[in-house]
Amino acid sequence: MQKIAYNLMMEGLVKTAVEKIQVLGREGAKEDIAAITKMVNDLESFWNAEGNLTSIDWSEELKKAIE
Repeated sequence: MQKIAYNLMMEGLVKTAVEKIQVLGREGAKEDIAAITKMVNDLESFWNAEGNLTSIDWSEELKKAIE
């Protein structure tokens, strides 16, 4: 996985979570947000466990974006 592809993918997931909340409301997006959160965590563990692709904590970025 290239750094740019990884970061674009993760940024897209964060933006998707925000959009889901805006369109469906927090309650309506609850299941989608849980799935996106799990996916972000899984992808971070799989692709960036050693921090070689980025120093950005995408789980934390997602949390901040959906507060």
